[in-house]
Amino acid sequence: MDEVVITIRGQKHWLWRAIDANVGVLDILVQTRRNAKAAKRFSKRLVPRFCEPRVVIIGKLLNYIKPIKALAADADYRAHKG
Repeated sequence: MDEVVITIRGQKHWLWRAIDANVGVLDILVQTRRNAKAAKRFSKRLVPRFCEPRVVIIGKLLNYIKPIKALAADADYRAHKG
C-alpha cells in the first residue's frame, strides 16, 4: 500500500494505491483523509477482490497496521521508510 498527497482545486487529497509485485497497480482511491479509518476503507475493497495478501508493506505511519490486520490477519507486515 502506498499513499501520496495530491492537490485538487487547492485542497489536499490522498491518492492511495495497492501495488502487487507482479501485476502492478491493483486499485487506486482518492480521499480527503489520511488516517486509520481511511486505510481500513481502502483495504476492505481489496481483500474480497484479490484474496488475503501474504505480505503487506506500508509506509511510515505504523497506525495503519491495526485496521488492515483486522482484514488480513495472517499477513506479514513490514514498514518501508523511504
